[in-house]
Amino acid sequence: MKKLWLMGMALGAVIGAQAQQSGDSVTIPPPQRKIEAPAQYHTLRWYQFDQEVRGAYSLSNGQSLYLSRDGTSMYAEIDNEGPHRIVATERNTFVALDGKLQVRLETPYPGKFGGEVLIARSVRSADTGEMSEQVVALAMR
Repeated sequence: MKKLWLMGMALGAVIGAQAQQSGDSVTIPPPQRKIEAPAQYHTLRWYQFDQEVRGAYSLSNGQSLYLSRDGTSMYAEIDNEGPHRIVATERNTFVALDGKLQVRLETPYPGKFGGEVLIARSVRSADTGEMSEQVVALAMR
């Protein structure tokens, strides 16, 4: 295992030296976040959702995430932007059926929540003026 690690480091040094000698630059793009609908859903009973998940959560950008239920349907909404019907993909992970929102809750200890919200936002390109969707990550606090 140690030899494999050393070989990887040596290869990285050689590639880096070659890039510096030739004057080439290397651009590393930011990670591309995706909201993907699951192939299979996780069953979460209404009483589990009510006891463990339902409520309001503060987000890192100052907005609030609201998780609610109407009958057997679960919803997520950020402020008053409109509800997204969600399904559970794991016990504490939810994806909107419209593909615009994903919520992952973490409970480090009872009564304390953290996690991440991915939301697809429409953005206009400064260069071309074209509209496209970009997935933005927000942390819960």
